[in-house]
Amino acid sequence: NVSFEIELTIGEGEEQEIVLFTPADILSATLVEQVDPISLTLPISELNFKVYTTDPRFGIYAENEFSQSLTLRQPVRLYLTYQLQRFLMGTYYLDSWKSPAHYRYEFKAVDTIGLMDSITYDGSYWANDTSLQLVLADVLEPGGISFSISDELAEFKLRGFLPPGTLRESIQQIALAAGSIVLCYGDKSIYLEPVKLPYRGEPAIYTISDEERLEQQEINIKQIITDIEVNSHEYVGQNERITIFQNYLEPGEYKIRFTKPYYNIEATGIGYPQDNLATEDGFWLITEDGFEVVVSEEYVYGPNYIYLYVYEPGGEVTITGYPIVENRQTYSFRESGLSPYQTANSIIIENATLVNTSIASNVLALLRDYYRQRYEQKARTIESYMITPEDELLVKFHPGEVARISATDGKFIRGAIEQIDYDLAGGMLTKLRIVGVEDGN
Repeated sequence: NVSFEIELTIGEGEEQEIVLFTPADILSATLVEQVDPISLTLPISELNFKVYTTDPRFGIYAENEFSQSLTLRQPVRLYLTYQLQRFLMGTYYLDSWKSPAHYRYEFKAVDTIGLMDSITYDGSYWANDTSLQLVLADVLEPGGISFSISDELAEFKLRGFLPPGTLRESIQQIALAAGSIVLCYGDKSIYLEPVKLPYRGEPAIYTISDEERLEQQEINIKQIITDIEVNSHEYVGQNERITIFQNYLEPGEYKIRFTKPYYNIEATGIGYPQDNLATEDGFWLITEDGFEVVVSEEYVYGPNYIYLYVYEPGGEVTITGYPIVENRQTYSFRESGLSPYQTANSIIIENATLVNTSIASNVLALLRDYYRQRYEQKARTIESYMITPEDELLVKFHPGEVARISATDGKFIRGAIEQIDYDLAGGMLTKLRIVGVEDGN
C-alpha cells in the first residue's frame, strides 16, 4: 500500500514544465540520507533513480528539448502515496544525469547541503561575539538558503574569521563551533539543533526489536581514538599597513576576495567613478550582506572583498590595509588507560577558524565524547508510517535521532542514526547505520 513518484522540474519561468515519473516508469530508485552528528563534515544526501521513457524531449543532443534545462540544478520532488493519500517526502536538486541506453536515463539529485556545495561564499569576519542567528543570516541569505535554529541555540555566540569557500564549507565551520547538527528541512532550508550524544546519556526515542529487523547484522567496533587536538583562533589587528593586492588590470568588472581578514582597507588606481556609486539598479555594485560598507572615492568594500570596475584603457590598482593576525592555542586530549602497544590514532582540528578560546574546550570535549561511541550497528528493516488526524504523514526513522536497537547475545546498542538507505522501488526496504554505546540487556 506504499508507492513512490518522482517529479522533475524542467526549465524556468513561463517555460517551466513538470515531468512526473510513476512506478511504471521507474526502473530503480534509492535514497541515501546522511548526517554527521558533530558536524565535523556535512555529508550530502542523494536521490538516485533510473527511468525508462520514450519522451523525445529527453536526450543528450542539442535537438532534444530538455538537454540544456537538465544541466541546471532543477528541483526534484519525491512523493509517497500511502493509504490513497499523496505526501511530499523531500525536495532535491538535479546534480547529474546520463543516458546509458536508448530510452533509459539515470539521474542523481542532492539535498540542500549538496546544493550549498555549488554556491560560493566570500567569507566574513566577526570581531565581537555575534549571535548564531545573525551569523547564519549573513552567510545563508545572500545564497537564497533559509534556516531555523532550536531554542537551545538562540543565545549561542560566535566570533572570528570565516574564509572564502562554499556555503557547505562555511556552514560546517559554524555548526562545528556551535556544537550543532545540521538537518535539511524543506525546500532550500536547513535546521540546526544541539548535538545529541548517547555517550552523554541522550535517551532513545524508540527501540528497534528483533521482530522489526529482517536479518541479523554484525556489530562493528570502531578503532580507539587515542589523541585529539583542537586549535583555537583569536584575531588581533596590527599597526603596520601592508599591500594586499597590486596588479595591472584590463578594462572590466572585478571582485577581489581576501583570504585573510584586514581592516582600514584603502585602494588607489583606476576604479569606480564617484557618480556610479549612486546608481540604484544594482548593475554596477551591490553589497552582499548587512555589513557596513566603507566607500572611498573610487571603490566599494565589503567585509572580505572589494568591487571595482576598470575603464579603458585599464591601469594599475593597489589595495592596502592593516592585517588582522591570527593567534592559535592548542587544546589536547589523550585517552586514558591505553596499552603501551596501542597504535596511535589521532584527530587534529587545525583550521576551524570560528573556534575561539571561549569555546575550544567545549568543542574538544564534544569530539572526545563522540569518538568514545565505538559501536556501529547496521540493520535492515522496513520503514513504517502513520497519518495524523491533521493528515500529516509521520515516518519512524530520521537521521540524527537516537534509537535503541537489539544487538547480539541479548545486548542492546543506543546510538544516533547516521545513515538511512532506502530502496524506494523495492517495497521501502530500509538499511540503518547506528553509532553509539552499549545499553544493557
